[in-house]
Amino acid sequence: MIKVKWSEKEGILLLDLFYKLIGKAISPDLPEVIELSARLNRLADKEKIIKDEKFRNPVGISMKLQNIRYVITDGKEGLSCASQLDYQVCKKYENRLEKLFEDAKKIIDGIT
Repeated sequence: MIKVKWSEKEGILLLDLFYKLIGKAISPDLPEVIELSARLNRLADKEKIIKDEKFRNPVGISMKLQNIRYVITDGKEGLSCASQLDYQVCKKYENRLEKLFEDAKKIIDGIT
């Protein structure tokens, strides 16, 4: 299995989706999670990242969203294996959701 570190662009798209899913149970079966998985795979293709069939799959996406939940809730909820990038992206957009959504849209527009 190829291990590729998560990029800041991916972190922004994860945080964007996290806030859009507020109030929903995070699951690999959610259409939004499946779409983000496909989007991150297209981004990897565009950036010529070598990947395998499990790269940024819906299960991995839902786990990363739980890492973000852990950061956002100060460790009260989610999975405790959040990365330094998860903390950095959450801090960067703390109290700046409009900027987050704007930056995420730019990344998405650049993929499609």
